[in-house]
Amino acid sequence: MKFFDFAFSDSYSGGTLKRNKQISIARVLILVAALSCFVYFTATRFIICAIGVLFCLLPGTRDKIFADKSNFIIALFTLITAIVALANKNYLGFGRTCVFAGMMVIFSVNRRIATKKFYETLLDVICLGGCLATVYSIIEMIIMRPIQPDYRCEVTFSNANFFGVAVMMVILICAYKIVKNEKHFIVYYFIAAFNAVGLFLSGSMSLWIIGSIGIIFLLVLSRRYKLLIAFVSVIALVLVLVVLVPQLLPRLNQIGSTTINRTKIWTFAIEQIKEAPVFGRGFFSYKHLYKQLHEIRYVYPAALSHNFLLDCLLCHGFVGTTLVGLYMAIFVKKG
Repeated sequence: MKFFDFAFSDSYSGGTLKRNKQISIARVLILVAALSCFVYFTATRFIICAIGVLFCLLPGTRDKIFADKSNFIIALFTLITAIVALANKNYLGFGRTCVFAGMMVIFSVNRRIATKKFYETLLDVICLGGCLATVYSIIEMIIMRPIQPDYRCEVTFSNANFFGVAVMMVILICAYKIVKNEKHFIVYYFIAAFNAVGLFLSGSMSLWIIGSIGIIFLLVLSRRYKLLIAFVSVIALVLVLVVLVPQLLPRLNQIGSTTINRTKIWTFAIEQIKEAPVFGRGFFSYKHLYKQLHEIRYVYPAALSHNFLLDCLLCHGFVGTTLVGLYMAIFVKKG
C-alpha cells in the first residue's frame, strides 16, 4: 500500500474527507489507465473509455473536465470527428474517437488533480510498463525470429511502430528524470538502455532519429552541456559501428524501398485530402480508405499516412487540424 500513499497523503488541503477520497480514487484510476497502454490494445481501449465515463460521472472529477476553457475546443473537435466518421461509415474511426474522448477526459482531470509527487509516480508507472513490454518483445522475438527472420515485434500493440513509439516515450521520460537529477537517477540509465532494446526489436528506424532529436533539445534547454557532449558522442560512436557493421541494423538496406513505399502512401494521402479537404473522414482514414479501395485500385497497405501533418489533414481536414493546432498552441502558451 505504500506505493499508493501519494494518493491519500497529499490530497487538497481544506478539502472534505469525501472529496479527498474521490481525488485519491481518481489518481489510482489514472495510474491504471497509464499502465493499460501496455496491455493488449483491445483491452486498453475498453479501460480508457471506461475510466473516461467514470470521470464524467464522479462528482469529484466531472467538474474538472471543462475547468480549463480550452477543453471546449477539443470537445468540439471530438464531436465533429465523430459525426464525420459516422457520415463516412468509418466505424473504426468512430471507435477511435470514443477512445480519444476518454483519453482527453483523463488528461483534463489529471491536469487538475496531479501534484508533483503524483506526476513523478505516474512517469514511473509508465517506465514500468515499458520495461514489461520490452521483456515481452524479447520473448516474442525469440519465438518468431526462426520462423520470420525480418520479424518486427508488435508486443501487445496493433502495429510495430506503435510499440516503438511507446518505448521511445519511456526513453524520453528517463532522459527527463536524468536531467532532473532524480533520486536514484542512475536506475533511469538502465531503464532507458533496456527500452532501447525494445525500440531495436520494433524495427523502427525513424524513431531513433526523432528520439535523439528530442533528447538533444531536452539537454540544450536544460543547459546540461556535459551530458549533451556525452550523448552526441554516443550517437557518433553508434553511427561509426553501423557503418562498419551494417548487420547491427538489418533494415538499413531497406531504406530505399521504405522511402519508395512512403512516397506511395503520401501520394495517396494527398490525393484523398483533396477529395475531402474540409472535414476529412475521421480517425484512421488511411486504413478505412485502404479497405474500401484496395480491391478496385492499387493502394499501399498501411494503418496511417506516416506523416503527422498529412495524417491530420486526411483524418480531420483543415477544420479539425486547425482546432487541434489551436488547442496545442494554447496548451504550450499556458505551459
